[in-house]
Amino acid sequence: MIKDPDKILNSLIFDQIKNQNFSVLDIGCGDGKITEFISKHSKLTIGIEPFLNKIDDFSKFKSRNLFFSLNSGAKLCFKDSSFDLVIFCQSLHHIEENEQTIALKEAGRVLKTKGSLLIIEPMYNKGLYGEITAIINSEKRLKEKALEEIKKIDRINFKEIFTTNLKIDFELDDYNDFFNSKIKNKSRKNWNKDIEIKIKNILSKAPEKNGKLIIDNFVNVFCFIKN
Repeated sequence: MIKDPDKILNSLIFDQIKNQNFSVLDIGCGDGKITEFISKHSKLTIGIEPFLNKIDDFSKFKSRNLFFSLNSGAKLCFKDSSFDLVIFCQSLHHIEENEQTIALKEAGRVLKTKGSLLIIEPMYNKGLYGEITAIINSEKRLKEKALEEIKKIDRINFKEIFTTNLKIDFELDDYNDFFNSKIKNKSRKNWNKDIEIKIKNILSKAPEKNGKLIIDNFVNVFCFIKN
């Protein structure tokens, strides 16, 4: 299982939760683990995903203030000014190019005045993890588009609080650990032996610590407050 041993993403998000009365929306919540973490520090946490099979997987999380919804970031099923914090954690680039602008506007719509918008986006092909994902997903244009849309966020309605980039070290056991975590249960039409060899070559460059491979990953971070 790929892990963030230093819990950098959790710490980054936790810093934006000012008190336990916050309501939080996690757009494109992935495996739900970060969403579950948020729910332990907030009044209400909702994670949304557009795929039914992922929603079914979230039944393992047990929390009275944690909910998951089958929903698209470009058409949120929530009332205006519903949340204190809205998060895109490495998910904006997963939204289609022509819907990323709409998704950011929708995030602003459901965000309360003085609420925070936190966007974390992976850097393309930077670090060992970036090299691997560039081979698997070919998401260069989507990631470029996401950064373009973030830079165009309405500065009348939003104030930029900070922007930075971070290096996050992931850890895993070996290639089989990576394959079981990221590939085995997902549809990869382009998966072949050549890709497997390329990934093994990348992993061979990873340093080891306490018997684990350390895979560096780089992300851009943007935080805004709604005026």
